[in-house]
Amino acid sequence: MDVSLPYKIIAKKTGSLPATAGAIRLSPNDNPVRINTISREIIYRPTSGPIDLRPELIEIMAGIERGADYGTVVSRENIPLQFSQPLWKAGERFVKDLQTACSYLYFLPTVTELNGCHLPGFEYSLTGLTQKDMGSIFVGFRSEYSEKVRSSIFLNCYSEQGEKMSDGSLFSIFCIILSRNKINAFMQMKGYKSANFSDNAYTYYAATYQAALFMNMVKKFVAKNPEYAKRFRTSGETVLWKQFEELAAECAKKISRAEKDIVESLEAEDLGSA
Repeated sequence: MDVSLPYKIIAKKTGSLPATAGAIRLSPNDNPVRINTISREIIYRPTSGPIDLRPELIEIMAGIERGADYGTVVSRENIPLQFSQPLWKAGERFVKDLQTACSYLYFLPTVTELNGCHLPGFEYSLTGLTQKDMGSIFVGFRSEYSEKVRSSIFLNCYSEQGEKMSDGSLFSIFCIILSRNKINAFMQMKGYKSANFSDNAYTYYAATYQAALFMNMVKKFVAKNPEYAKRFRTSGETVLWKQFEELAAECAKKISRAEKDIVESLEAEDLGSA
């Protein structure tokens, strides 16, 4: 760490995740995965302004090696700007999702199915474990971690090719799992059976969610900066907005009317609270 920085990185052991959690494998060596929290500790107070004590993504990723038996967790308040800032830019309804659908964010060195098939990340329902199993997989953790497991997000830091994931790729996976947590909570609240919500329906909602996210980012920026309206027609955010709209349209052909009704009900609630 550069000694000129006004802070140092502190890692503290929080607990351990098991090598397998239901249908998910977290260690190729069948060893528990030690999980550390990571934070910044001020060394000196600079005169140039306040210090953001949230760790940066590069600081988190630097300490995680593929196939190793250790990872990192950050609380919602310490989520790196690469994940939280786009949601702030998109508006209040997306900021609210951070409060309800992402209590803790885990960065892991390995995530696969039991047969070894690579997974980019997961949320608790994908493990197949029940409510009573929650505490048993959070060995050594304080209770709030297991209590918030249904609003936690678990990311694989490495691609299927063994390369560290880029910021953009990790953010996309983050959004997919955030959307899964959100619709799972909605279905539970409304009494819908998640078993009747297909993989295509989850993909449809994730695409719809990300299309709305990038659309709102573009529209809010252009509303404040109308001189950039023409330039934003070909911006990266606009391209992603249109791509996710197209993906959602394709997925819509593969899901039932009942699944569409669930998504439309959730979106109606979002618009009503925006």
